[in-house]
Amino acid sequence: MSRWQKGISKPKAVVTAVIWVAMIVLALVKGVSTMPLWLWVALGVVGVGITLWAGFSKRGRNTWFQKTGPGGNPTF
Repeated sequence: MSRWQKGISKPKAVVTAVIWVAMIVLALVKGVSTMPLWLWVALGVVGVGITLWAGFSKRGRNTWFQKTGPGGNPTF
């Protein structure tokens, strides 16, 4: 069976990274009561890094597909 990878598109990676940055800014400006501030910032930085890596790196694909049967329908 053949396998191939599908990754996030570059525009979607940029939009998602902007959303992560907005979350970091919101946490810094308003403060958070449910978790420590450093945890919010750390999660945001990791989210931005993974999103941009998945969108722009040649090896940044995060989903594998595999053909199954004669129809060749992809499955996760």
